[in-house]
Amino acid sequence: PFQIKRLDIDKEHIEFIDTLSADVRFEDEIFYINHPGLNIMVWGDDRQEAESAFLFALKSSLKNIYYADNKDLTSKAIKIKKMFNSMIKSST
Repeated sequence: PFQIKRLDIDKEHIEFIDTLSADVRFEDEIFYINHPGLNIMVWGDDRQEAESAFLFALKSSLKNIYYADNKDLTSKAIKIKKMFNSMIKSST
């Protein structure tokens, strides 16, 4: 799995309650990283590229969903935001 405990976005530091873990698989010469609960699926020619893509997608989701007002989100995005709320220990 691909795992992270802490993430920096701009000047903000996000710490997860538990280590965030995403599935990694190698198929047809491509690395895939998937976290279905957060609706993130990325790929890369090597593992490092796939991990970078995952971190980019995760940061984008946090910026566009976690920090957004619920009134501006779809019902699916609100479910993802609730998941983030249950996963994040602190944000400073």
